[in-house]
Amino acid sequence: MSDVLKDFAVKALNITDEQFAEIVYSDDKQTIKETAIQELLRLDAERVTKLKAASKDELTQMHDKGYKKAQAESISKFENSIKEQFGVTESTSQGIDLVKEIIAKISRDTNLDDEKVKLHPLYVQLEKKLGTEYVAKAEYEKVTQEFDGYKNNIEKEKVLTVVVSDALKEFESLNPVLSTDAKRAYNQKLDFLGKMKSFEYEVQQDGNHIIKIDGKRLENAQGHPIPFKDFVKQQAELYYDFNVQGQRGSAGNANGNGAAPTVTVPSDKREYMIALTNETDPHKKIALMKAWEASQNK
Repeated sequence: MSDVLKDFAVKALNITDEQFAEIVYSDDKQTIKETAIQELLRLDAERVTKLKAASKDELTQMHDKGYKKAQAESISKFENSIKEQFGVTESTSQGIDLVKEIIAKISRDTNLDDEKVKLHPLYVQLEKKLGTEYVAKAEYEKVTQEFDGYKNNIEKEKVLTVVVSDALKEFESLNPVLSTDAKRAYNQKLDFLGKMKSFEYEVQQDGNHIIKIDGKRLENAQGHPIPFKDFVKQQAELYYDFNVQGQRGSAGNANGNGAAPTVTVPSDKREYMIALTNETDPHKKIALMKAWEASQNK
């Protein structure tokens, strides 16, 4: 697992194996630095910042380049189409010269200049068809969607960089019980942060980020947004115990008679998260989590 994570970081952050080792390991090359995750997150934040700084011009260039390519391909298709339609498939003419050739063939007027061509009904018809059917629509929309998708991915990375950094601080403040082995503890933290990335967020300046599922805000039973700090704790409780003052009692079975609590399995992830958030009984919360996981494995 550690090799996989190293390879991922090296490729994602564009650093060498040696740089990764310097960031993550102490001088003995075995002990993981306490600052390792924060430093990797800092480098990732710098990467996203550079992307964002360069993205405006680059994205515009990408869009323009993609549009021009789509336009050229569309015009080529259009020219081939009218060559077949008017029986001039052997012609090597392009653009207005091709239209001039077709009009000359139809009208038998070999003395055509550009102005005559542009006034000819066929030219007007083909020009309109080219502008409405060939240049835009399918090809242009495809380029636009790719452009928007790339832009949205950059924004998403920027959001996750902020959220993951804040989530790590909250997670560590909970004092979770992690492996005594530094490498495993490091991987456990990364695993938890990976789980946090599966949700949508709206970054807030005060750090109380809004959690969203399927584009909708995650709320408690009173219709208020779930505080980010509480959400991190709730997610951590699903997978970790915590070092606390005093020993907690055994979870056991909630209802006192040895039987597991009865819970209703939610129909989707959003309903599951709302139910999990609003459930105050820890035993029912565990039963709900197990029931949901079982339903997803069917």
